[in-house]
Amino acid sequence: MAFVHWPTEVHMKRMSVLKVGHPFIMEASGSYPDGVNWYLFERCRGRIDPSDLTKPRTAPDEPSHNSVESIVYAIANVLTWGETLEAHPSCGVLRWHQLKLWHVTELYSDALARGYWTQRYWETGIPSPLHPASTIQPRLNEILLCWQWMERYGLIAKFDEPSPLRAIGAAIKKANQSYAARSAAQNETGAKKTHFRRNRTKPGNGVMPGMDHLLDWIERIPSETPRKAVLHILDRGLRIDENEENTLLPGIIHARDLSHIRRDVRHYSWTDEPRLLKYSLTDDHMIGVLPDRKTAFSSDSLISQRIIGKGKKIRLAHMTRGCAQALWHYADGTRRAILQKNGIIPSSAPAHLFLNRDGRPLKAAALAKAISRANEDMNAPFRITGHVLRHLFACFFLKNAIEGHAAREGLTVAQLTYQQIEAVAENPARVLQLHLGHAFFEDTAGYIKLLIDWWLTPMYFDMWNEFLDGQRA
Repeated sequence: MAFVHWPTEVHMKRMSVLKVGHPFIMEASGSYPDGVNWYLFERCRGRIDPSDLTKPRTAPDEPSHNSVESIVYAIANVLTWGETLEAHPSCGVLRWHQLKLWHVTELYSDALARGYWTQRYWETGIPSPLHPASTIQPRLNEILLCWQWMERYGLIAKFDEPSPLRAIGAAIKKANQSYAARSAAQNETGAKKTHFRRNRTKPGNGVMPGMDHLLDWIERIPSETPRKAVLHILDRGLRIDENEENTLLPGIIHARDLSHIRRDVRHYSWTDEPRLLKYSLTDDHMIGVLPDRKTAFSSDSLISQRIIGKGKKIRLAHMTRGCAQALWHYADGTRRAILQKNGIIPSSAPAHLFLNRDGRPLKAAALAKAISRANEDMNAPFRITGHVLRHLFACFFLKNAIEGHAAREGLTVAQLTYQQIEAVAENPARVLQLHLGHAFFEDTAGYIKLLIDWWLTPMYFDMWNEFLDGQRA
């Protein structure tokens, strides 16, 4: 697997040619693909003109960070494909300097179109075709640009060397047979999740704050808008990065600024064309639009919304009637006051619900900073983050379900065994899995363990303390 490295200040002293934010790639073997990294060095600094490789730019036009990410991960993806023998068994392992044009345009492209070269397929054995226009073609364009540039500067040779059509057909057939065999094997054993390196704590390994601590912490959020945004995340279990693009107000003309939308919350059908937003559960262009006022103040106890989240996955997320109404109270109160203070008329206001003090959309980074300041002010032994709020939502959801079941059976939670708690929690955890957008149930099941540690452990230690106090008396 090819690994992408993003240099930080620590690397600068040893590698003076690097610049913070400009990446390089290392192969799985630890080798440094010189030609590829030379291309990235020039491309990510805007010194290569994609429309004309014959003329180096005299005035560099440096791409945005999102563009740099798209460039480097497209290259890393095809390098990983080249290293994977199962993807092209008749060709052997293909290093960066061994790739040919037909490898990319025939074998690699076919695997993308059939859905074999995707993370979901390698996790589950289920093909997941990529979108031709929004994903496959841009990726192929960048890869071909890289290898054509390397050939032009003598870093590789005979990139466009032809291969007999019969050989190409045989290679594709062998590759598809390899993929089919893998799918059959996974169907027999069942899909298993691939465990990637994590930078955050898994739910089952975390430490959750108590309710008093949580309420005290919320009061320390510095201003009204971040506080309301935090409560919204806690009410619904959203990721902090999902909050911005999934809280659009209906009834406003809005053009999505795709250049500033994170890659993991952008839908392939979105354009920058202005549209009148409306609440809809079917229109892809209305993903992320909040329930309208009529729906929020209806008699429905549960209100649904289509949102886009991690991995560009669309899911149906829900909110209570009280949550929906609280959003409109904020829109009619604090949000309106912010617009008036900044002299922004309603027709010129952003479509985003949560606005900063200048009347601009509240960014995920700004919300994370407000959360961090509240932690510093609190000075507690553990920190609350945007993802901890998501964990808390999940725990409260399961806790309520378990208590409700125990009450219907005429029992207290203390009378339930560990096995009973797990059994009772499974059905609501399945519902929670869909709501949170987890691909694997084991991610959601981690909340059951976390709930037991967070909720039941103090209860039994209180009993132990009472016993010890009684012995001392």
